Amino acid sequence: MNNTLSGYRADIDGLRAVAVLLVIFFHLGTGWFPGGYVGVDVFFVISGFLITKIIAAEIDLGKFTYASFYARRARRLFPALYVMIAAVLVGGLFFQLPNDFVTIGQTAISAVLFSANIYFWRNTDYFSPEAEFNPLLHTWSLSVEEQFYLVVPVFLLLLARFKAPKLPFLAAAAVASFVLSVVSIQISEWAAYYLLPSRAWQLLCGSLLALSVTTTGPATKLSEAGGWVGIAAILWASLMFSSQTPYPGVAGLFPTLGTAAVIYAGGREGSGIGRLIGNPIMVAIGLASYSLYLWHWPVLAFLRAYQSSAHLGAPAQLLAFALTMVLGFASWRFVEQPFRNKKVFSDGSIGRLAVGCSAALLVCAVVVIGASGFPERMTEDGRRSASLAPELVLRDPCLGIDPDQVAVSACYREGQRSGIVLYGDSHAAALAQVKNTFAGRSIGFVGRVGCPPLLGVRRLGYSGSALCTASVEKITELLANDPSVHTVIINSRWALAAEGTRFGGEGGSLYRLVDDEQQVAGEDNHDVVARGLERTLDRLLAGGKKVLLVGPVPEVGANVPKTMARRELAGTKRDIRPETAAFFERQRETLAILEKASERPGVEVFYPHAEFCGDLRCDIEKGGKPLYLDDDHVSETGAWLVAEGLAAQYPELLR
Repeated sequence: MNNTLSGYRADIDGLRAVAVLLVIFFHLGTGWFPGGYVGVDVFFVISGFLITKIIAAEIDLGKFTYASFYARRARRLFPALYVMIAAVLVGGLFFQLPNDFVTIGQTAISAVLFSANIYFWRNTDYFSPEAEFNPLLHTWSLSVEEQFYLVVPVFLLLLARFKAPKLPFLAAAAVASFVLSVVSIQISEWAAYYLLPSRAWQLLCGSLLALSVTTTGPATKLSEAGGWVGIAAILWASLMFSSQTPYPGVAGLFPTLGTAAVIYAGGREGSGIGRLIGNPIMVAIGLASYSLYLWHWPVLAFLRAYQSSAHLGAPAQLLAFALTMVLGFASWRFVEQPFRNKKVFSDGSIGRLAVGCSAALLVCAVVVIGASGFPERMTEDGRRSASLAPELVLRDPCLGIDPDQVAVSACYREGQRSGIVLYGDSHAAALAQVKNTFAGRSIGFVGRVGCPPLLGVRRLGYSGSALCTASVEKITELLANDPSVHTVIINSRWALAAEGTRFGGEGGSLYRLVDDEQQVAGEDNHDVVARGLERTLDRLLAGGKKVLLVGPVPEVGANVPKTMARRELAGTKRDIRPETAAFFERQRETLAILEKASERPGVEVFYPHAEFCGDLRCDIEKGGKPLYLDDDHVSETGAWLVAEGLAAQYPELLR
């Protein structure tokens, strides 16, 4: 029997299952579906299709009212969402550090007001490590849909009132939104990702399908072929895309048009694609897909917070999946289902409950924010650790001065007075926390975030690459030619540049370098780094400078101060001290490059790991104080440890 006769389509629930499973497996970090975030696009097309079909039919019959439409939306969305937000606020008391808890309060407000996408656009890189600890990040997509639900009924009613044809106007809106999506990626990637104007075309694709063609009747060879191509396009995107793919833009066409093709084919009588995705198991998952989507991300975020790592191992992934299934199906059965029963909850009672619960959640969130995340839950040492963050060095005014202004900056002039300048990227900035009393004197500091001091080297796919190149060239030239500077201390995150990869559970993009002066196809990063460093040293040594290279500190792979704070707050016992053997394995190429550099007259190398590491493991704290601001930038305590060791080994260079 064709399930479309009753208005219900099992294949669409099956398609929802595909969408939610792609999203869940992507967020679990299994690596199976590096582009699994396209599941959200599948949801968008389905929502556009179903909502437009309902609204258009009611308008044609003269039965549409805003009250009934939004009452249905409230029944569908609010109960499970509000239970999840309430649980997140309660869980935050036990697992979230004060600053993180304040962020949860802020995102809870935006989620209740269906503006989470705007909040995250202004505050969050979706694929950043910190985003993975925010248990309400996923509400951005719900806000996009709710904003669409506010706009599309008005649009369709206006078209009906003026007897204007729907398809041309909807198509024009979809094309405009798609063009905006493609263009805005080049201007503001996260605006394109989060905001309705650049996402509306995906929902409108569903709308156009709902109004332009029939999706019932017998299956044809053309519809079946389209359906199979559509499901292949969705799966291809989930397998081939990654966090580095500019999105949505042109790439978004694959899951969007693929979903439309599957919807077109799946409901037809005798459809093979419909039978495949409309099987009982997929339908069961699809029916609970909304609750599964709601709960999967808080489960993951709290597990990551407990472990103080964005990366979850296989046991934690299995636990997260199991908890998601249990909580998701429980939410569907005991929250979603009862509230959809009009005999139990009338439209009026749903409206009153929505207003009341919204107000209660908003009050709770405001209290969390006003109480600064309840820092009194922690001891003074715990609060101090929790407050540490890399922003303490990334905001250093000496880090990022316009290349043409470096020579007249106070940061550089201090180096002219002492004759010593610290030069590098954010790792140098972390060391510069003690620049005012470095080895008993004040030294200068200049540099730029994400810019290793390597002449002739460029980072691919980095928006600040041109500025990096100009900065490295001008600062190196300035240092080489300034007779008042006798010693240049160079520090950088050498392993990230040499290996091109992050460490442990650290998130972030790959680091691909090219040599603009001697390009070699398929060349490894460490060869590029070696030549770039050689050029920098050539320039400085030609200027008569002494150069002191500061080697790598051990990378930890987890946020050190937050882990220490969570040990107190949540009772986690996780030992995140890196193994000494792992340090040497990770830094093998880096240490070889630095060792070769040290053979040159006028160049010395100091190895901080000697201050951090024992025979088996490397320390992450000293006297109860974190040695790091995050997983790789040293704290002030860590900077003192490096500076004292450096001064003890090379006192003659720091006079």
